[in-house]
Amino acid sequence: PAPLGLSAFAYCTFVASLINIGVRGVANDNVNSGSAMFYGGMIQMIAGLWEYSLENAFGGLAFCSFGGYWFASASMNIPWFNTSVSYTTQHELDNAMGFFYLGWLLFTVVLVTCTVKSTFLFFLLFVLVFLRLLLLTLYRFYNLHSCIVGAGVIGILASLLAWYHAYAGLATKQNSYYVVDPWPMPI
Repeated sequence: PAPLGLSAFAYCTFVASLINIGVRGVANDNVNSGSAMFYGGMIQMIAGLWEYSLENAFGGLAFCSFGGYWFASASMNIPWFNTSVSYTTQHELDNAMGFFYLGWLLFTVVLVTCTVKSTFLFFLLFVLVFLRLLLLTLYRFYNLHSCIVGAGVIGILASLLAWYHAYAGLATKQNSYYVVDPWPMPI
């Protein structure tokens, strides 16, 4: 289940990050709503439940939680949920979104601390997710354009690392000429 969940997270983060940077002039993130709902949300939720069935509490918590993150992110672009129109000013919406990202930022601190004894690149992945959420929080609270661009750059790096980990979980000596070896954290 881990390669599936990591791939779902990587794809949605990659597309959202390209939009954060404004690649090719795209600023509207509605294109990611379907992927966030069904790939980032639903597939990560399934991967998380599958991880729980394998008695991996960390994987279950991380995938189910970030599945919820992508469900929530998608819902904000669906008019039926009335998220954006329920705020009277853009300032109020930005602060509310800042609270949203701040909650995810604090949750990610817990995950980062649980990866300290894993591999170096897995730890780095969660540090990058933390940094992305930190920059998104600062962007919403202070409207700093450099923060949204920085979040995009860090998000692309995080998605590449997530795809790397998905590959590492899939590639075996039976199906690939290139098998990835983990880099343990220094003791």
